[in-house]
Amino acid sequence: MSLKRYVHCAAMVLFLCLKALGQQSDLKSEYDSIMQLDLLYYEKDDLLTYFFRRNEKTENQKELALCYHDYAIELYKTDLKKAIDYENKAIAIRERYKDDHDAMKKSLYSLGFFYIEDGDYFNAITIYQKLVDIKEQDTRTYRAYTWLGVAYSEIGDFHKALSNYAKAQNYFEQHGEDENLFRNHINTCYAYVLMGIVEHKKEIRHHIAKADSLRARLTDSGIRISDQDLLAISQIKGNLFSDLKNDVEALKHHKKSLEIALKMKDFYEISRSYSNLGITASNLNNSKDAYVYYTNALAYAKDDPATQAIVFDNLGDYYRDKGNFEKALEYYQKAINYASGETGAVTFKMMLPMETLELSPHKLDLLTYLTDKARAWIRYYENEKNNAYLNQALSTLKLADRMVDIIRFESTETQSKLFWRQKGADIYMNAVSVCYQLDLPEEAFYFMEKNKALLLLEDLTHENAKENAGLPDKLAAREFMLKQKILLEEQELINAAARSKTKKDSLRDLVFNYKRTYEKFIDSLETQYPDYYNYRRKLAVIAYDSVLATQKENTLILHYILSETEGYGLLISGNDPCFFEIDSVSMLHKNINRLRAMLTTPFNTKEELKSYQELAFQLYNTLFPGIPQDTLTGKRLCIVPDHDLQQLPFEVLMTSPDVPDAYLLNCYEISYAYSFSFLTLNRTVQRNPANYFIGFAPVEFSPKVSLDSLPMSDEELTQIAGMFP
Repeated sequence: MSLKRYVHCAAMVLFLCLKALGQQSDLKSEYDSIMQLDLLYYEKDDLLTYFFRRNEKTENQKELALCYHDYAIELYKTDLKKAIDYENKAIAIRERYKDDHDAMKKSLYSLGFFYIEDGDYFNAITIYQKLVDIKEQDTRTYRAYTWLGVAYSEIGDFHKALSNYAKAQNYFEQHGEDENLFRNHINTCYAYVLMGIVEHKKEIRHHIAKADSLRARLTDSGIRISDQDLLAISQIKGNLFSDLKNDVEALKHHKKSLEIALKMKDFYEISRSYSNLGITASNLNNSKDAYVYYTNALAYAKDDPATQAIVFDNLGDYYRDKGNFEKALEYYQKAINYASGETGAVTFKMMLPMETLELSPHKLDLLTYLTDKARAWIRYYENEKNNAYLNQALSTLKLADRMVDIIRFESTETQSKLFWRQKGADIYMNAVSVCYQLDLPEEAFYFMEKNKALLLLEDLTHENAKENAGLPDKLAAREFMLKQKILLEEQELINAAARSKTKKDSLRDLVFNYKRTYEKFIDSLETQYPDYYNYRRKLAVIAYDSVLATQKENTLILHYILSETEGYGLLISGNDPCFFEIDSVSMLHKNINRLRAMLTTPFNTKEELKSYQELAFQLYNTLFPGIPQDTLTGKRLCIVPDHDLQQLPFEVLMTSPDVPDAYLLNCYEISYAYSFSFLTLNRTVQRNPANYFIGFAPVEFSPKVSLDSLPMSDEELTQIAGMFP
């Protein structure tokens, strides 16, 4: 008999003795005796399985629940699924004993944590909500609020996350629970970071300052702060200052992060810190240090293709700024390949097929790498004036555009509106710029429309979309679970890069099957939840030919795309489009603000009127460059504005600074559209409103403005309303 088998048999004999003794002792003592045996995990688990089976119907159910709970705590690091199963058994018993709230809270708290560890955030939310609904509230209740915040953050419902963090914060502050309060502030920071650092810099600064103050107080009290928490604080500070363009301050905090990561011997965090230092050094024009940092980052990322890809992308930036475009393009492609699980040799002209890219679990990173490579092709063109480089840029941007659709459809990650606004500028503005250089107005129209469609839908968060559509939690949980399965299998496929072709093919088939299952699930929502179905499906963009086919006689379409530094316009007039670049965009933004300010106050002098006319004419020339006025006169003009142009009333622009009534309003009939794709979709919506008219009319004014009342306005509005059914 082997030694292992001998020990196992001896343990069983001992257990039978304990069983006999168990008639005279309580269940918990028997359980503790088994736990103290010097056995291998599976041997002890066999004994406990038998122990629990034998005592399922014991009269001492409360102690059985305690044993289930204790074993779940013991198990969760080695067998999370089994730990969840045992804790559920404990809860099933404890639900029968309504008087023991403390025991129930312990089980609910543990089970919620297990679900979070397992990535099952919807079940975690359900369990923690049960806990906080128990009337007798204590510290565990409010720690559960913190975990609710974590779970809601993970599914992208940041407003509910912040609401739960706030409840926990109030309790911890009132009861002087500094350790819990400290971590709650860090978690709150993370939620705001995910919502957008620049948009929420004030809140991030507030909570990180609070966390810092508590850290100092806890340290002075002799309480040790974990390196993980210290690293989190340094990283948040470093990223905050980086995004706010304060690179000197960012460098200091990234160095602190590196120091902590080295102490922790965490290779991923070390590599990440070196990468952040490299980016910051590059921003400070210290390319020599940047290269050293990137080299070190790569050394610590040697066994992780996804982390290596991040460094390769940074090295692409390094060589691009050095003017070595082919080397830069090679590194960008290397980043794309490694993030896709392709770790072989690359060339700077290589382009992976979409079928490979869409199987990557790192799609947001891939989106960055693709746009970075496209920008490098554009820079290469600007240096060499070779149109082939523009065609390469356009092909790369088309891949990025397709990646946007995939990310929006199946990703579990939630990005801020600012993120998509910036990505829109990276992808779609660059694509329109390339189309302008290549004289491709029809393709430019697609990218202009896609940019608008993306921003329109991203004004609605994922969670808002679910709530507005009335999507039940059960279906929301199923959607999240399906997307998680896709992500996990994609990660497994990346990890299988060095395995046999048969294994990779099998995993690839599994990923595609999960994707088809997810698509069928979304399709199943079309009838009962059409709003959510439309939100989830691919962004619909009307074809250029369809616009021409539906364009009415004597109607012109003027479509703009604008960023802070660049802008283009496309005048669609039959088969002869006019595609133009907007000059001096930074001045355009200033002039729009000046004109809007002028419109808020009456002109008191001829000089003020003249100044307005000159500015209105200057704006007209900027926004209608090279377009003959007779092309527009007497026509209907539909304007699709963008960025600051959405705040500009085009009617008040002037075609001449010397003719008093040369306003655009007097030249053509002007209308506006957010986008033609949205306009077309909007026309297909069947509406049956309860009311057909809404009217607003001023009657009384604030004393501050010194205006007379308009008593007839109310009566006039009522008469107008009577004309509608």
